[in-house]
Amino acid sequence: MKAFTVKNTWSNTPDHGWGNGYVAIPPTSSWHGVESQDIPVYAYKGLTYSGLAKYLKDRGVDVPDFINNDDWVVGFDTCHLDDGNMNKSKVERETYKLLGALEQLSATPFQKDIIKMVRCPVCSSLNNLQDDESDYYNKSAVLRQCSDCKNHFYFYG
Repeated sequence: MKAFTVKNTWSNTPDHGWGNGYVAIPPTSSWHGVESQDIPVYAYKGLTYSGLAKYLKDRGVDVPDFINNDDWVVGFDTCHLDDGNMNKSKVERETYKLLGALEQLSATPFQKDIIKMVRCPVCSSLNNLQDDESDYYNKSAVLRQCSDCKNHFYFYG
């Protein structure tokens, strides 16, 4: 993972901060492609961006050359009305905090890579949801059959 900051060139009011902080997540990470609202880390006033580095570059954002087009970039901004105190050094400090949090998080795979288990309400045995995780992510009620007692139950993912 690599961190970088970008100076705010789109607003010159004193109420806004110096710029934005980003972390590039390589394609080898299980967190690559995960939307910012699904990443359980905190950045200054919350993560406000996620997307491929290529998209930032295509928008004219000054992304450093050491960031690959296929890196997944997450970041925060200082464009809120009360961000005038966020100077360059504070943005850099927050960006490196974000990098550290994401590096710690990368030791844990994103939930899509973890085998999901649900307890049968009849016999309390654990049942694996990995075989149909699409139901889990669509958050719909699914009729399941317990692998141990063979009773049917609904699971809402």
